[in-house]
Amino acid sequence: MIPIVEKPLPDELLSSWIYRLSKRNGLNCNRFAEAYMHEKVKNTSQLVDIRYGYTSFYKNIYTKQSLKDLYLQTTTYSFESLWMTKGQQARYINNVFRPYDKLNTSVNKLVKKVRICSECFKQDKSAYGTAYLHRAHQLSSVKVCTVHNVKLLEYTNRSFENEVDFLDVCRSIETDVSDESLIKYAMYAGTILESGIESCMETVKNVVHEKMKESSSVLSGIMHWNYKDLVNFDVSKFMAVKLISVKYIHAEGIIPILMYLFPDTNELIDRLRGSEPAIIERTCPVCNETYCTTEYAEHVGFGCPVCEQKLNLQERYASYMNTLLPDYEIEGTFEGLDNKVQFYHNRCGKNIALKPREVIFENKRCNCENIITFEDAKETVESSGEYQLLYYTKTEEPVKIHSIKCGHDFKVSYRKFIKSPYCRECRRLKLIFDKRVEELTNGEYTVSGQYINQETKVLIRHEICKKEQFYLPRHFLSGQRCRCNYENKLDEEWNKMYAILTEYKKEHGNTDVPKRESYKCQSLGRWVQKQRNDYKNGKLNEYRQDKLNELDFTFEPHDAEWNRRFEQYKRYIQQTGTTHISRRADFEGEHLGAWIQTQKHRYKIGKLSKDRENSFLRLDEHFFD
Repeated sequence: MIPIVEKPLPDELLSSWIYRLSKRNGLNCNRFAEAYMHEKVKNTSQLVDIRYGYTSFYKNIYTKQSLKDLYLQTTTYSFESLWMTKGQQARYINNVFRPYDKLNTSVNKLVKKVRICSECFKQDKSAYGTAYLHRAHQLSSVKVCTVHNVKLLEYTNRSFENEVDFLDVCRSIETDVSDESLIKYAMYAGTILESGIESCMETVKNVVHEKMKESSSVLSGIMHWNYKDLVNFDVSKFMAVKLISVKYIHAEGIIPILMYLFPDTNELIDRLRGSEPAIIERTCPVCNETYCTTEYAEHVGFGCPVCEQKLNLQERYASYMNTLLPDYEIEGTFEGLDNKVQFYHNRCGKNIALKPREVIFENKRCNCENIITFEDAKETVESSGEYQLLYYTKTEEPVKIHSIKCGHDFKVSYRKFIKSPYCRECRRLKLIFDKRVEELTNGEYTVSGQYINQETKVLIRHEICKKEQFYLPRHFLSGQRCRCNYENKLDEEWNKMYAILTEYKKEHGNTDVPKRESYKCQSLGRWVQKQRNDYKNGKLNEYRQDKLNELDFTFEPHDAEWNRRFEQYKRYIQQTGTTHISRRADFEGEHLGAWIQTQKHRYKIGKLSKDRENSFLRLDEHFFD
C-alpha cells in the first residue's frame, strides 16, 4: 500500500496525481512506478498516458471509489472514447486492465502532448501549493483554457522529475483559427467531458445522420457559420465519404460538425444517453478479481484477465477465434496481431489471409459474407415506400434506384444508400442550385428546402429579415426577391462592414482588399467587390460614395492602376527629355518599358480605349508610329 495518499485535485489528470504522490512519498516517478504500478519506465513522459500499471496502482491506494469511477474521473477516456469504434475501445481498455502480451499490444495514446495553462499554473500554486495537469486541457484539439480564455502551452520536456518551472520548457501552440472559435470548441468539448456520457463513434455517426434529416443543407449553412474557421476540411467529401464509409474520424473532424448541428451541447448529450457503455466493471466469480472491460471485448471472448493468464497465448488466441469464427478453420499458429494468418472458410471453400487484429477488433471476414441477394436488397431499399430498386447485381457494383417522390433515377453504392437513403440526383441538383443562390446574392439568401427542378417551388430563406418563402427556382434566378422592408437593417450591416474596412486601412494602409480575403471573421473582400459593382451599375447611393471616398477608396482599381503608370511615364519623360523607352528599361523600380510596349500592342489590336490613345498622342503625336 502507498504510505501517504492524497486525493486527486479538481479535474486532475491521473499522471499528474501519480507524480504528486511520488513526490509526497519521497520517490522519483520511476521508483514509484516500479513499487506501486509494477511497471518499469525509461522516462516519466511514458506515464502521461497510464495503462498497464493502472490496476496495480488502484490496489495500492485506499479509496471507496469503484475501479471504473476513479478511472473515468482522472482520465479523458469518457471524451476520447466517443470518437473510437467499439473495437478501438476494446483494445484501449484491454491495454489498461490486462497485462501486456502479443494479444494486447500498445495502441495510440489518449494524451499525445501535455498542455498547460499559464494562468491555471499560477492559480493552482496559490490555491493548492502545487501546479498540476488539468484533464480539460488535454482533450483532442483543445488549444485554450476556458476558465481564463488564454491559449494553452505545450510542455516540451521528456521528464517530469526536474524541479524546474514548467513554463520554462513550454512553447506556444500555432493555429490559424480565431480565438473566438477556439474558445467555443474548448467549451463544447469540456461540457461533453463533464457530462460523463459514454458512447462510441458508430452511435455518434448515427446521431449526425438523424439530425441531418431534420436540418436544411449543412453545406450551405456551415459556410456562413460563426465558427467556420474550425472546418479546415472538405465538408461535402466528409458528408459523402467519411461519414458513411470511414469507421474512425478524428475529434477535430467530427466535433465542428456536431457544434453546427447541435449548438446546444445538452441536445447532443441527451441523444447519446442510453448508448452502449464505453467501459464496464466486472468481478470474476472464480477468483474475485475486479477488472474493467467493454461489451465488445466480452463478445470476442475476453474474460477475467487473471484467470486467462492460466492459459497460454495460443490457447487464448484459439478461444477468441473459435468464438468469432465458428465457420472457419485456423491454419497456422499465432505470431502477432499484425502477422497474417490463413483461414479456411467452410461455407465458400476459400482460403483467405487476414490479420488477427482485423478479425478481432475490426470485424473483418471473408468477402462472401457480404453477399446480398436481389430479393434482400429490393426488400431493404423499398421498405420505406419512397424508392424502387431498378438494377442490382452485387454489393460491390453501383445499384440503380428510382425515387418515387421526385421521379429521378440515380446510381449509388448499395451500402452507402442503405446508410444514407436520399436521392443522389436531388442532392446533386440542390448543391448546384445552393451554390448559384449563394454566389448570386453574396450569401443574403440560403436554400432551406429541397430543390427538385426549375418548375417546382423551393423554400428559400432571406437571411436579413429571417423570412422563408417559396419561389420557382427559375424566377428566383431571374431576379425575384423578398419584398420585405429591410433598408434599415441593410444600412446597419453596411455601416458595420464600413467600420471593419476602416480598421483594415489603419492596419494595411489601403482599402485594396483581395476578393477572397476575410478580415475580423468577415468576408471583407467580397463586400469591397460588391461596393465596386454597385458603383459601376449605378446602385451605390451618394452617402455611401462619400463615406468610401473619405477612405480614398478606389472604385475602379484597374483605371487607378493605369493612371498611376501613365503618371510614372510622364515623370520619365521629364527626367530623360525623350518619350522613347526600350522594352527592357526599368524606372522607379518597375518595368516601365514593358508596360509601354503592352499599351502599344493593345493599340495595334484595337483594344486600347480612345481616351487612353489620346493621352499618349498628347505627349507624342508619333507615339504609335
